[in-house]
Amino acid sequence: MLIDAKSTSVLNDRGIVKQAQGDLEGAAADYVEALKLDPSNSEAYSNLASVRVAQNDWAGALLNSNRAILLEPSFAQAYNNRGVAEYHQHDITAALTDYDRALQIDPNDEHAYNNRGLALQAKGDLDGALMDYDQAIEIDPKFSEAQRNRAWAKWHEGDVLGALADLF
Repeated sequence: MLIDAKSTSVLNDRGIVKQAQGDLEGAAADYVEALKLDPSNSEAYSNLASVRVAQNDWAGALLNSNRAILLEPSFAQAYNNRGVAEYHQHDITAALTDYDRALQIDPNDEHAYNNRGLALQAKGDLDGALMDYDQAIEIDPKFSEAQRNRAWAKWHEGDVLGALADLF
């Protein structure tokens, strides 16, 4: 059986693999091609938003996250992507709203917990941030980014030994 290299699912999957390999331009090109074939593909919009986040293209991340959410209002990853873009544009309140929505949809999304922790920490809510980092680590005990973030929050609270324990 031959696979149609121009099908939206193949292009989207190929983009995922390229993105995982660090080929952001190649991944973006595959997602854009998938969207040309099927402009209603919310997953491709969300994946393209994820590439834009990795490229620090916050406007592109917002645009593509908004399109994914418009097409599929229950797409947790799209809310998480949009939250990251909002966070980096210093709209912490909007980011928190989107992380909350992502976690309502998928309460096991360790990335949304970690990201919400960062936003809470930015607002000065270290206790809330620590709870979110704890939850992210409970879901994925090998989630090193959440462990690092929890260490920084502990350090900012004055818990140097706790911070060191998270880093070793």
